[in-house]
Amino acid sequence: MIATLVGIRHKRGESRKAWMLIVAGLISFLGGDICYYVLDALSASAPFPSPADALYLGMYPLVIYGLLRLIRQISPGRDWPSLLDAAIAAVGTFAVLGVLVIDTYVADGSMQLAGRIISVCYPVMDVALVAVAVRLVGVVHLRRPAYALLAAGLCSLLVADTIYGVLNSAGTFQTGGFADLFWLGFYVLIGAAALQPTTAAMVQVRGPASGQLSRSRLLMLCLMTLAVPAIDLVWGGAADKTLTAVTSMLMFVLVLARLAGLMGVVLRSEQYESKSGAENGMASVRANCGMDDKFEKKVASNGKFFFNLKAANHQVIGSSQMYVSEETRAIGIASVKTNGGAEKVKDNT
Repeated sequence: MIATLVGIRHKRGESRKAWMLIVAGLISFLGGDICYYVLDALSASAPFPSPADALYLGMYPLVIYGLLRLIRQISPGRDWPSLLDAAIAAVGTFAVLGVLVIDTYVADGSMQLAGRIISVCYPVMDVALVAVAVRLVGVVHLRRPAYALLAAGLCSLLVADTIYGVLNSAGTFQTGGFADLFWLGFYVLIGAAALQPTTAAMVQVRGPASGQLSRSRLLMLCLMTLAVPAIDLVWGGAADKTLTAVTSMLMFVLVLARLAGLMGVVLRSEQYESKSGAENGMASVRANCGMDDKFEKKVASNGKFFFNLKAANHQVIGSSQMYVSEETRAIGIASVKTNGGAEKVKDNT
């Protein structure tokens, strides 16, 4: 907590405001811990629900809103690929937690309605946090220590909450176990992220190629789509079939939408009046796409990045789509270099 407060002193503008929200969330979570242990010491067992739950749950919207403000500073506007990634992760996480935890809470007749609602709120908030975390990872580079530590802290919180949910629903949770270790990791990692000097310049940094399906993103899609049927097969009961079936279908649609977004036009030429003119244009692409000096890198009036491919006479052969960052534009250029020399052509005349 102290490390986080020290770290945000060096931040300015919107980045500072975002981190203040994250710190407020940590303070709320710490207040929940203090309240829980005080109540536990005053009685044989801490009551549930209690004021501690209000403080615990109050942490989530504060941290989520702080992360959203950071994301808007890093990548303003709508980045549909990373939004779809976040939706896929959220749906998959909800299905897994639904089978592991939520169904037990909903079916627990020994618990009052208020207790069941509060119990369900924890995994639901975790789902929202996962969506925002995946969105954050989609627009920043995890090679930067601040972002990597921030993402690791959120993962640590998710692991702790999942362990707690599984053990608590089984009636075997005890203070001082593995869940507390991961909750402690959440505090430490967020504090370490705030102390990193790169976080002070967050708003000037644009993320990696959010529209591209990198290996890490492909791995995430595979894990999420496989996790739902796997958890249903290993852990799920008859009452979970509807949940896993619906979420599997929804994830299938989201994954298709994500893959469809990869099928964009990398380079668009002018309209030619004749087929021979189009063939000459394609020949010019093949002749010039392998030379770095033929790619003219530009920035549009809306701040988006694009490039032109020029011929030897400096005439523009084709212009690219708009990219959200210089990194995504570089990937587009690499794609033209790799595929522009192909002889195979699809004739749509």
